[in-house]
Amino acid sequence: MPRPTIKARTVSYLRAQWTGHAGVTLQQALEEALRVLPTESDTVLPVRDGTAAVRHRRVNTSAIYLHVAGWTAGESASIVPHRIGATEPEEDLDRLEPGDDWDYLDGDAMALISDDHCVAMASGMNLTNLGIYLGRLLARAIESGANMPEEQEWSGLLPIGAPDIAQQIRDEGVRSVTLNVGQYLETAMAGQPPATLVRRLGQFLLSQLFENDVDRRRVEDAENVSARLVVSFDGRRAGLSPADLVPVAELAVAEAAEDGDDIEVVTMAGHRFKRGQMLLRKPVKLEPFGKTVGHNPAWDELTAYFNELGESGLLEV
Repeated sequence: MPRPTIKARTVSYLRAQWTGHAGVTLQQALEEALRVLPTESDTVLPVRDGTAAVRHRRVNTSAIYLHVAGWTAGESASIVPHRIGATEPEEDLDRLEPGDDWDYLDGDAMALISDDHCVAMASGMNLTNLGIYLGRLLARAIESGANMPEEQEWSGLLPIGAPDIAQQIRDEGVRSVTLNVGQYLETAMAGQPPATLVRRLGQFLLSQLFENDVDRRRVEDAENVSARLVVSFDGRRAGLSPADLVPVAELAVAEAAEDGDDIEVVTMAGHRFKRGQMLLRKPVKLEPFGKTVGHNPAWDELTAYFNELGESGLLEV
């Protein structure tokens, strides 16, 4: 079977989130971080299920461009080979044979950061993991002597909803919100509070269903268990109105994972929206580079979408 000549990717708009005093923007913080962490080996850090590093970078006055590559040591199912400490930025990955000192790349992400705006393209590495990586990169930079406000703490990248869809949902009211619970419980960490609305609801439901902690943990850790939670409105009964479910829908969209099918919102007018439709994102197509895409063409697509958002005023929503 011939290999595909075009790869489909999604470009997403996110915004940097901070706790405490916002003394610097993400662009300023990363510029300082990359100054004190000048090489790829300086940026090797753990992420969920593996390790990641800044494989390529470009810094100018208007934006910072990053190619973050993640891999798992010894993982045989790879997207593209990644040589630790490689100095050749544009290797022909199709023609290279992996050596004894190679690990295998499970995913990567391209990002454009300007002020606190982030336009990103994920390829295997999801955007939540990209946010985790950036936070750990800033923490390492501070440990390495970077000059950053101590009272400012990184809290991640927040996806931004599409204003027209959000307004339509508010205007029509919400009939139901469907959330995929099971996929989040698989990755819930024992002893830590659930981070999302889905996890909070799922943990609560499991605690009610299973009084025995061992049984509950077995279900949480099971990969072959899934569940769906539907929050719906019945106009025949007294209580909440369709408008009351709008904040639930907005919170679910903001907090759930990147997969477009994890959330479905149905309005009172019968319109159905998957999560991917409710966020500022755009499908693009790129020529393959090995089993991934080249960082320069990807950065060009990020720049084009960033400019498009700026011209339409959506960077200010």
